[in-house]
Amino acid sequence: MTALQTITAPQLPTPSLPVPSVTNQQLFASLLAGGLFRDRVKAGEFTISDLPALRQLEAQLQPANEPAKTWDAAAVMERLFAHYPRPDLPESAAATRLDDWYDDLEGLPLAVIEATARDWRRSNARFAPTPGQFLEKAKRYSEPHSVGLGLVRLAIRVLAEQVPANDTSIQGSAA
Repeated sequence: MTALQTITAPQLPTPSLPVPSVTNQQLFASLLAGGLFRDRVKAGEFTISDLPALRQLEAQLQPANEPAKTWDAAAVMERLFAHYPRPDLPESAAATRLDDWYDDLEGLPLAVIEATARDWRRSNARFAPTPGQFLEKAKRYSEPHSVGLGLVRLAIRVLAEQVPANDTSIQGSAA
């Protein structure tokens, strides 16, 4: 395997696959299956032996939930706006407009902003989106990211309660 084969670009979410790809698809899919997690632990569906794999899932999902840097979000939006007619605004009004966009996009992960911009660009829209339109479309990408990470963290917390107090091999990384 060459060095280039080991490097993979992060996969952007799509409408058919809104959650980022993870290494342990089977474990992640079973988490998303639903039901009360504590009941599923009691039934033996998940055990403390799953904690290392769950922590790995958490590490894989965390970057997709981190807020985008302003300049990264600005670059994505600039690329999107380049495809549509722009009003001739005085420089101060254009700056205020951009500040509003940055304020509205604050907290969204870069992958979500990129996927939403790609989705809008590929639609039949003839004009650039308003912040409200963009945020509405972004929900389809941001919610699965945050829900997925939340489920993994819940699973870790519930299973960590099952770890014996004297078991330092698993408990050491539970915090």
